Amino acid sequence: MICKIRENKGITLIELLVTVTIIIVVMGPISFLLNHTYKSYYIERDTVSAQENARYAMDLILADLKRYNNSNISIDAGGGLVIVPGSLIYQRNGNTIIRKNPSELSEVVICEDVYSFKADINSSLDDSIVELEIEIKKNRGRKVSLQNAYRIKS
Repeated sequence: MICKIRENKGITLIELLVTVTIIIVVMGPISFLLNHTYKSYYIERDTVSAQENARYAMDLILADLKRYNNSNISIDAGGGLVIVPGSLIYQRNGNTIIRKNPSELSEVVICEDVYSFKADINSSLDDSIVELEIEIKKNRGRKVSLQNAYRIKS
C-alpha cells in the first residue's frame, strides 16, 4: 500500500477566509452578549443605588414629621419643607437634598443626584396632609421617583 503524503505548502487564501468567517460567526454573538450584559449591570447598579438614596431621604423626612407631628409645618418660598420654624428645614440645593438645623447651625446632605424634590401641604380634609416626592437619577441608571404622604394629626 502506497500512501501519498501531502506536502504542507502553507495556508491558502480560501482556508484563511473560512477560518476568519467561522471566528466572526462564533465571536459576534458572544461579544454582543457580553457588551449588553455589561451595560445592563451598570444601569441596574445605578438604579438600585438611586432607589436606596431616595428611600433613605424619605424615611428620614417622615421620621422627623412623626417626631414633630403637632408642630407648625409649612413650605418655604423655595419649596423646602419647614418643620418647627427655625428648627428644621429640608431643601433641594442643586442636585442634593439638605437638612438644615439653624438652631444648631448644622447642614447635612441626606441625598445626592436629586432630579427633583417637591413638598406640598394639602389641607382640604380635617387633618393636613404633607405630600412628598423625590426623583433621583444616578449616572447611567433610570430615573427613580418615590412619593409618600403623611397626615398631620390636629
